[in-house]
Amino acid sequence: MISLPDSKKLILYDGHCVLCDYWVRVLLRHDKKEVFYFTELQSETGKSVQKYLGIENQKVESIILYIPKKAYYLKSTAIFEIVKSLPWFFYGILIFKILPHVVTDKMYTIVAKNRYKWFGRKTTCGLIDVSWQHRFI
Repeated sequence: MISLPDSKKLILYDGHCVLCDYWVRVLLRHDKKEVFYFTELQSETGKSVQKYLGIENQKVESIILYIPKKAYYLKSTAIFEIVKSLPWFFYGILIFKILPHVVTDKMYTIVAKNRYKWFGRKTTCGLIDVSWQHRFI
């Protein structure tokens, strides 16, 4: 199992998803305090974390936010938790928290199920700026 300092959070994302890759890059640009680290769901680290969390046998069609020794979050809850650690101009996303959890997760699921059709699927690994490479596990 990986070890992260208590103040850090790990985001597991679909490494084949163009939309997911875009948002990882947005997070890298705006996470000036380097709170977030990243790994692909499909990577050995990603699989190890999923196993540790007891969700490795589920078909995870979701981002996972893992906060070591505290909690993990999926789908819309993960998005809302991530936004809380970002600059204020992302807080508009939190307006969706007024909706029932079932509704926001359903919205997330619709996008997740259509992400390859709507945004494409990566066939090659995208190059990450050297200054961000230490944020990938």
